Amino acid sequence: MTQKGREATRVGAAPAWFDVQDLAQRYQMSVRQVFRLADNGRLPWGTKLGALRRWSRQSIEEWEAGGCQPVRLGATPT
Repeated sequence: MTQKGREATRVGAAPAWFDVQDLAQRYQMSVRQVFRLADNGRLPWGTKLGALRRWSRQSIEEWEAGGCQPVRLGATPT
């Protein structure tokens, strides 16, 4: 999907799900870094929808409200 198409789908209401590009932009990091953090348990892992990974807005906002703590034991906080 092109960036223009992504913007067109968001007019009005906030999306219920984030994709990896949304999180990369939200946290000002690369797409690869988002995957690394999620795979290492320092960011919620998300939900697989086929071959794609998505994160629910609610789970990300709850994780942020909780201080962005690691979500998996053994993961070291930054």
